Amino acid sequence: MVIGNVDYTLFENDLKTMDEVILKSGIETHFLELSQERYMARGRVDGVEVGGKALERRQRHSRSALRCTVLRHMLGESFRDLSMRLAQSELLQWFCRIDNFGAVQVPSKSTLQDYAHWLDHEA
Repeated sequence: MVIGNVDYTLFENDLKTMDEVILKSGIETHFLELSQERYMARGRVDGVEVGGKALERRQRHSRSALRCTVLRHMLGESFRDLSMRLAQSELLQWFCRIDNFGAVQVPSKSTLQDYAHWLDHEA
């Protein structure tokens, strides 16, 4: 908890509001469904069984992909700068659903760039 910094508190409230919008609107659920369909279809084409831990990992990355992309647009940050800010901020890690049990592993600049194109524009 941060006390005494009005700008931080306003930003935190903005992120909490955006989190609510993402959850209540169903955008996240829809994004996860599209991502799962695409992932499973690609697995069938490649002849690879898709399920279990791989599917769970894909869903975690999909959730982060959506949220990191939203956050990057909210902040107007470059991929490199967002990656650095994610490493520094528990608040941003929370919003992007980055697990921070023990060591914090944030998406690299390249991963953030991949996240920006997680699904094609039509999806």
